[in-house]
Amino acid sequence: MTPDRALDVVDSAFRAAEARDWQALFNVLDPAAIEQFKQQQRPMVVMSTDLSALGEQDEGGMLRGVFGVPDLAAFDTLPAALVLRRWLVVSHGTHDTRPAMTQMRRAIGHVLESPDVAHVVFREQWVGPMPREAVRVISVRRVDGHWRVGLGGGLVSDETGGVGIGYNPGSVDPTLGEADFVAPDTEQ
Repeated sequence: MTPDRALDVVDSAFRAAEARDWQALFNVLDPAAIEQFKQQQRPMVVMSTDLSALGEQDEGGMLRGVFGVPDLAAFDTLPAALVLRRWLVVSHGTHDTRPAMTQMRRAIGHVLESPDVAHVVFREQWVGPMPREAVRVISVRRVDGHWRVGLGGGLVSDETGGVGIGYNPGSVDPTLGEADFVAPDTEQ
């Protein structure tokens, strides 16, 4: 497998994200990144639950509104892939509900850190009333002989690892389209 394939996998991830085709996106994601995402969300869920208990956020907060579960124990039993998928559905919609595209991304080069880790440079352009562009980086890792994309570089999180989500509780069912979703095995 050549390093250039890393570019192809990143472009595939971008196309899937733009189309809100979460199954196609999961087919190219790094399983370790999916697991890490769930671990990163747990403290946010706990904080959201605490805010709900104080009356400062809708009852259930992120547990119900984003992850579609009644309590922390149910969140803990969700497979990591469903945690990420539900977050994506609530924050970005599905191919049936997606808004007009306002962002375009294209891989333009890569740097190999090791035979199994590469960093892909890409151009990101926002179109609309306030157009802008940036050059960003997303990391890929070789898993079982195939390049797999991490969640950084704005795909899900920014370069610092931060994620942002804006949602109206109850406006989107986090389990929308889940019946046809085939979760990848993220246990390693």
